[in-house]
Formats: sequence, structure tokens, C-alpha cells
Amino acid sequence: MWRYTVENWSVKQAEAYHAEFVEAFEGLASGLKIGRRIHIREGYFNMPSAPT
Repeated sequence: MWRYTVENWSVKQAEAYHAEFVEAFEGLASGLKIGRRIHIREGYFNMPSAPT
């Protein structure tokens, strides 16, 4: 994803996306953030992305 973003937009945008992923994963792992149930398959959750 990072490489694709660099190739199609910029390093700055790729770094911003990466930072958002890290923040989301750290929040989920620590319990500070929680996903919402989603109707794809039983037990799947959704985490909305930050607005751009």
C-alpha cells in the first residue's frame, strides 16, 4: 500500500496513510478504539477511517 501510494501520489501521502494505520492498530490493540460489527461474516468488525 505504501509503495502504491508513493507511485501514484507522494511519499508525504504514503507516510500519512502509514501513520493512520499505526494509530488505528495501536488503538485497537490497547483497547482505546473498538471496531463496529459489520455484516460481511459473523465475527467481523469495521473500523472507520479518518476523514481526508
